[in-house]
Amino acid sequence: MVRTSTYQKAITALMQPGARLVLAHNRSTVSGRLYCIAPRGGRISNELAESILCRSDVRPLDAGLFPGRPQSWQLVRRRQP
Repeated sequence: MVRTSTYQKAITALMQPGARLVLAHNRSTVSGRLYCIAPRGGRISNELAESILCRSDVRPLDAGLFPGRPQSWQLVRRRQP
């Protein structure tokens, strides 16, 4: 369960210009995955990253190392009517 305040802080960090959610592979974690918000958001938990990736306004930023396996995502701002 992700705390609401933690989730809101992560979304606020992703709303900054140029911010992105990045997946890196790291041997020091149990799952081998490390999620962070670049450039200044810092590391986030796998559970928080997965909840962010479920949002409809989060889109892959690039194709990643392997086709169909993105490693970075951006929060797409919705246009105001």
